[in-house]
Amino acid sequence: SCVRFSEADKLVSASGDSTVLLWDLETKSVIWNGTSHKGDVMSVAIPHKHPNTILSGACDSTVKLWDPRTADGCVMTMEGHTSDINSVDISQDGIIGLSGSDDDTV
Repeated sequence: SCVRFSEADKLVSASGDSTVLLWDLETKSVIWNGTSHKGDVMSVAIPHKHPNTILSGACDSTVKLWDPRTADGCVMTMEGHTSDINSVDISQDGIIGLSGSDDDTV
């Protein structure tokens, strides 16, 4: 559904199989797998100053904040939308996250 560069040699992907994956571009392999969404993941965002922070939005109406360095990976789940989340973005300093949904809210 969506891909973003995390660092020069890493890529984050959002997928219809409810996963957020972190890829190593040199080895072309998955190095981390986020699996706690319950619907298609539509969007991911990564702030440049914090490449280990990933924000994702999905069709389960949740936004998740991830840190692949932690045991679970998901450090926060945010609820509030009543429909699919189609886009997320995060400020470059990693402080403000935004989400856009089919429920006509941001």
